[in-house]
Order: sequence, then C-alpha cells, then structure tokens
Amino acid sequence: MSDIPPANRQLKRVFEYISELAAIRQPVKRTLNGYSPNPEFLDEWPSHPLVRVHCGEALDNDEGQAASRTKPEPLVRVGRPHLTPCPPPPRILRDWMLSGWEDPTQEARVIPSRNRRRPFDETTTTRFSDNEERVSVYDRWRTRREDWAEAERPAVLTRRLYERVHEVWTLMRREGDRLELVVADGMLQCPMSGEAGEEAAIKHPVLLQRIRAEFDPATPEFRLWPEVDHAELHRPLLALAPGFDSTIAAALAQELETEGVVPLGGQRTTGFLKRLVQGLFPRDGEFSETKGDTRVHPVVWRDPVVFVRPRTAGLHTIIDSIIEDLAGDSPDIPGVLVQIAGGNGDGPVSTNQSPPPRIVGDGSGRARAPRRDILFSKAANEEQLQIAKRLRKTDSVLVQGPPGTGKTHTIANLIGHFLEEGKTVLVTSHTSKALRVLRDQVDERLQPLCLSVL
Repeated sequence: MSDIPPANRQLKRVFEYISELAAIRQPVKRTLNGYSPNPEFLDEWPSHPLVRVHCGEALDNDEGQAASRTKPEPLVRVGRPHLTPCPPPPRILRDWMLSGWEDPTQEARVIPSRNRRRPFDETTTTRFSDNEERVSVYDRWRTRREDWAEAERPAVLTRRLYERVHEVWTLMRREGDRLELVVADGMLQCPMSGEAGEEAAIKHPVLLQRIRAEFDPATPEFRLWPEVDHAELHRPLLALAPGFDSTIAAALAQELETEGVVPLGGQRTTGFLKRLVQGLFPRDGEFSETKGDTRVHPVVWRDPVVFVRPRTAGLHTIIDSIIEDLAGDSPDIPGVLVQIAGGNGDGPVSTNQSPPPRIVGDGSGRARAPRRDILFSKAANEEQLQIAKRLRKTDSVLVQGPPGTGKTHTIANLIGHFLEEGKTVLVTSHTSKALRVLRDQVDERLQPLCLSVL
C-alpha cells in the first residue's frame, strides 16, 4: 500500500466504498434463478434447419475470425417455420377426444368411459372399448397422427423458440437502456459451507459476452450478434467463492482480452475454463464433461445460455477493474476524480496530465472555455473539453460508462458545440426513449432545432 501514490490510495478507498454499496443495493446473483425472461440454454433448443448456432472451432480459428470480419456471421439465427395441421380425427371419435390431440408434443388421448342419461332417469356407462369399430378407427388414425407428430414436432418447438426470441427482442427494444442481452458459458457449481447452506451455493456461468438481437422481416428471422469482440470474466461472482485469488482472476481476465476466448468457442474456450477452475481452486477444482455434475467441490462444465440482465449488473466488474488499476502502476487520473477524493484537482496528478483549464460561465448556464475556443451550451468539465478536442483530431471518440455518469449530458453539450461550428448533427439510438431523454437535456434554446426521424 505504501508504494501507491496518495491520489490512487484515496480513490481506491472511494471505489471500494462504491463497490460495497453496489453489492448491497444489487447483490451478485449466485444462480440463474430470478432472471426474466427465463434463460435459454442453447443445447436444449430443437434441431431444425431454421435454428443455427455459429460456435465451436470456427470461432477459435484466427483465419476464420478474419473471414468473419469480411463477411460477418451472426452467432445465432432463429427463423419462423411453417406449420402443418394435424390430421383431424374421424367423426366417430370426435366426442371421445381429449384436448391436446392437435399438439405434436403431446399424446392423443381419449375418454375411457362416458355416462349417458336414459329415459326414466336411468344412467348407463359406455366404455370407449365397447365399440370395436371405434377402437379400430382410432388405431388407424393414431398411426397417421404419430407419423405427422414425429415430423412436425421440431417445427412446433422451433416456432415456440421463435416466439420466445420475439419476446426478448421486443423487451430489448423497449427497455434496451436498462437491460442487456448476454450469451454465457462455463457453468460454475461451487458448494458453500456455513450457516447459509444451499441458498449460498453458486451455480452460474462465469464467461459472459454482450450481444444484440436484430430482426429481418424479409426472411423472417431473428439474429443475435456480438456487441464486443472478447468475453467478460464474471469476477464479482468468483469473488464470492472461498479462497478467491484476485491475482489469478486478473490474469485470466487479461487472457480473455488477448486470446479471443468467447462463450460459444471450441477447444480454446474449453482450455480456458479448465485453467480457470484449476487455477482458482488448485486443491480440488475440476472441469467436467458432464452437465449438472453433483460433486461436492468446485466444478465447471460447458453449457451455453442466453439471458437478459440489468445493465447495472456489469457495474461490479467495472469497479473491480478500476480498483485493480489504482492498486497497480500509477495511471493518469482525471482531476475531477482527485477533487472527489478530497485532493487538489488544480495541479497535475501525473506527469502526463496538464492542469485543467478554468471554465467560464456567464450566469445563464452557458459554460465556455475561451482559451481553447470550445463553446458549450451547458455546464462542462475537463473530460468534456478533452472529448471535443480529440474530435478535432480524430474521426471518432468512444465514451463509455455506467448509468448516471453524465453521458447524455456530454452528448447534449457536444451538440451545442457542433452547432456553434455550423455543423449538422445526427443522433441515433436503439430506443426512442433514449432520444427523448437526450432532447430534454439539450439547451432549451436549441430544442426547437431538433427534428425526430423515426
């Protein structure tokens, strides 16, 4: 701790506090229970030509990855199959058929017996088997139906999968600013000892990758694409396991970024998961070829799954990465963060960082940095000035951060800056709600210039 610069030490304590607060407000899920909609395990999907999962060795091969960049291939395709109706039962059977006979995933059943009321209030019981002709007709029809059901069952299961994917796609369009779609693999099962018992046991994937869902109405077909090139190690979950070693976890996380390991990969992913479980649990950790292994020590197996989680769920991983960076070599720390930690943000924090300029306001909410000739329509900080400066030298700038860190405010400020330079600005988003929120953030004097194109 003595080798860490004072500014890093102060900020490290701040982010450790934020990490503990996030763990209280949104505890790390130990199992897949509670996710909504229910997670989709890819190995349980029906075998059908319209269900295609791009996985295995093709994602491990560097040449294959290079080819996929020239001709992108989605991770998953789910099309809508055409269904054929069940052969209807003959008239002699219609009053005896139980519901569900038209569903190929169920067995056709008949009522074993029926009661009929006769004159003078007499009741008689008639059994289905009492009529030999009825039984013979039923046997012939059931043979035809079984042939139809065997051929139709994959199509019906695929249609149900298509409808579930449609629900997820609709949910992401409506709540995409709050939720994110994830494909995961590497199911970790880790029994926990102590008073918590089975409730505290871990059974959750450790290898995650953010994906997005698209719909092609011409086919029609849903496609799942990766949003990032590499996977994410679920370090907050691993930190709950007994004997967690943050140094090994950091090395594994770095390997994910450099080696291109992804959840749907082949032998490269399997090898990574073996190193993970044997490295984090050197005494008794094992990789299993069998799903649902019930051993009493930590075990990992392959079981790719797609689920929806809150976007803030990734906040734990982001904070842990920041804490790790602050504990290592001294990075360039923005002055505003030093001020938050109680330091003096007027001076340089590292040898590569210059003092922040003084931002001048005219009292009406309009903030300026005249020495750099950058005009903002709203209050600004040093980071926003750096973004505007970088945009003058490069074609693009990536701004990333968890919810509530001021990304929308930054965009609103940049819109005012570009308009002042006489430029036209186009803003796109996956959801119309995000555009409405941004419009409200734009300076009131500029809002009449905003045109919605949907």
